[in-house]
Amino acid sequence: MLSFAEKAVGTSSACKTPLSEGVVDLTSFDGFHYPSESPTVTWPGDRFKTKLPFVPNPDYPTQNILEAEATHVENLAKMATLTSGWVKRLQYSHYSNDRELASAIADEIKWGRTVVVSGYPYKPATVDTDDLNLRFNFSPENESHVSGQYLIFPLLIFIFITILDAVKRLGNHTNPHIFMTLKEFCDGTWDNSKIQCMLDLPTLDGEVLPFVKFLDDRHTAYNRLHTHSIWRKHRSLDVQKAMSWVLIHQGLYHTYAHHNSDGYSIWMQVLSGYKFWVILRPKSYDSDTNRNQLYDSANLYMEQTPKKDGFYSQESERTLIYTGPGDIIVMAPGTFHKVFTPVPSVTIGGHLYSYNALHLTELSRSLDKKTNEKFTNTSHPSSTLTVALMLAALPLLKDKGTFFSMLYDFINLFYSSPP
Repeated sequence: MLSFAEKAVGTSSACKTPLSEGVVDLTSFDGFHYPSESPTVTWPGDRFKTKLPFVPNPDYPTQNILEAEATHVENLAKMATLTSGWVKRLQYSHYSNDRELASAIADEIKWGRTVVVSGYPYKPATVDTDDLNLRFNFSPENESHVSGQYLIFPLLIFIFITILDAVKRLGNHTNPHIFMTLKEFCDGTWDNSKIQCMLDLPTLDGEVLPFVKFLDDRHTAYNRLHTHSIWRKHRSLDVQKAMSWVLIHQGLYHTYAHHNSDGYSIWMQVLSGYKFWVILRPKSYDSDTNRNQLYDSANLYMEQTPKKDGFYSQESERTLIYTGPGDIIVMAPGTFHKVFTPVPSVTIGGHLYSYNALHLTELSRSLDKKTNEKFTNTSHPSSTLTVALMLAALPLLKDKGTFFSMLYDFINLFYSSPP
């Protein structure tokens, strides 16, 4: 097994952060100000100034219920770096078409790198009920809960979605969910007494960017097996949900470290606001050469309590990526990351499998199996069927590359088990 360090690109060209004139002030938005009691921090590169997570204690309004989390984010702002051999920046204008862009991305994620694409076309969407209803057909008055599914009735669309609350997460880190309507959530954007987000809202029209069809080999397999597999005739709802979704965040929401489930790569595009991504990587990965060692490194790292200085030992790399409207980020399977959203933001995204990154998919899935998915924040029961159909589609995909090499990877994916 290759060491994770073996194919890192040089830091001199891997993560060239675009220059900006002056500091972008994100301590307020559209005339709304975050609590004055919340400290202001300037992030690496002196590019952005933000507030820290702050929810006032109802009994003592100057006290921050999220004090530990605020210190956690403050330490991140001090210690994260802007350059890494594990981050690659691409400019959309450098490619003549989406197929070329997808090929360039596939060549990077196969080595475990995170790719950032700038200059790609996008359609804005804001944290506003009318805007979200017009763009995604999300009804403002539908009550939201944790099922993460939707039902379609005549003339009405009921969308049941997951809302995460930063304060409730203090008492229950694995189930910080609450009930409310989309309108109540959007109104809460202007309320300093809460910090919340909505995850994995399914999009009815499939908000998939054009380049993804050349990168996502699982849907290519589904489509090419149209007349070759009985399973192709019954695509599960979970497959559609994994294909495209919407994330909506209130300002100052912070997502703790995790990797994406079921060995998936993910793509995301920011439609409004800003998001600060941090790619997390234990330094011991540099010397790890087998699955046991990689598991021990990841497990030791993730078991640190998310306290004030959690996850920030000198034994890890923390690479900061700034993204704004239109920017795209694509992560390889198994990439540990966290996210800070300084102002309200809407993001679209989706999961994908790539033949190029199957070795990382296999490793990520085996780690999830061994840890009972404690490294991730969700699961997709359709993933096993999806990789099975990708295996069945191999004879139809000889143009993708070396056939027997791909076949070996899939055999390893299904029959290897965590040691």
